[in-house]
Amino acid sequence: MPWSPEIIAKYSEAGDMMRHFSTIRSVVISFTLSVFFVIVGLVVTNIENTRFILSLLLVELFVFIWALLFYLYLSVSREVARQCLIAIEREKEVYPHRALETFKFSKDLKLDFYDKMYLLLGAGLHFFLYIYLIIFWITSSREMSLVLHKLFELVSP
Repeated sequence: MPWSPEIIAKYSEAGDMMRHFSTIRSVVISFTLSVFFVIVGLVVTNIENTRFILSLLLVELFVFIWALLFYLYLSVSREVARQCLIAIEREKEVYPHRALETFKFSKDLKLDFYDKMYLLLGAGLHFFLYIYLIIFWITSSREMSLVLHKLFELVSP
């Protein structure tokens, strides 16, 4: 049975929404990874300036959290648009723009492979960056070396 022009318009609208959210999701990934590597470069080249490094890491952490939340919103919106396409194909009455308003975040959240990889990659990069900085500060800081030396003296028999 051929679709009516109204159903074709809804299908096109939902498809456009899905492509839009998918494209913006890719932009968010590119932006946050670029910011991350720029900040890592600044941190590594200015490793002696502790106050500068801490402020950069704080900014980077806020950017990462913002990007993560925005990325999840875009993934949810993309999934809602995909569900609208499926519902339209099954000839159900759907209004793509209203579908986002009725979405229940906790019940309907589904992460695809790229969502999970972005979360793991982002968390992994941050974990290794912070571990690297902690090890560097412990080994290069004179005060920290003295504290660790005293600590080892107390612990060792």
